[in-house]
Amino acid sequence: MRTFLIALMCLAAGPALAEPSLIVLARHAERAEDGTKDPSISAAGQARAQALAEALKSAGVRHVITTHYRRTQQTAGPLLTAQGLSPKVFTIKPGAMPVHLQEVAAAVRELDGTVLIVGHSNTLAPLVNALGGPVVQELCETSFSHLFLMTPAAEGRRLVQARYGAVDPAPEGACQ
Repeated sequence: MRTFLIALMCLAAGPALAEPSLIVLARHAERAEDGTKDPSISAAGQARAQALAEALKSAGVRHVITTHYRRTQQTAGPLLTAQGLSPKVFTIKPGAMPVHLQEVAAAVRELDGTVLIVGHSNTLAPLVNALGGPVVQELCETSFSHLFLMTPAAEGRRLVQARYGAVDPAPEGACQ
């Protein structure tokens, strides 16, 4: 945890720009298996959401972006409550993932300070790239602990990959 906080502080340092000073992308927490298309997070997910709030409590988060799905909003919930923030919610329309990615990236570029984006296994890696970061390996469906931290840099965004909360099961296949 200490190493993570040191990395976070180093990334957040830098000149003030008219764009975010730090972009944090997190996968939503574990979902409850309730047979619906929009499940809540599970007890393990609630613990992970608390871990996210704890990991980012001193990061100066000013803006939070989620999708319309409950699991992203509930993952951000403890941090939103602790910081007195409201999320900017984006709806993912069926078959319109490229549009969603561009809308979120455009919205992020208009913000300042630290921005948290809570997304999904199929949105985080493409969002890193849409925000000017490198191509990142796809996330596993069973992986919930990923954090991507991006900062502005003259030669392009710098990216640090980190983990938070409980350890994920070993990845299966070509995902991380």
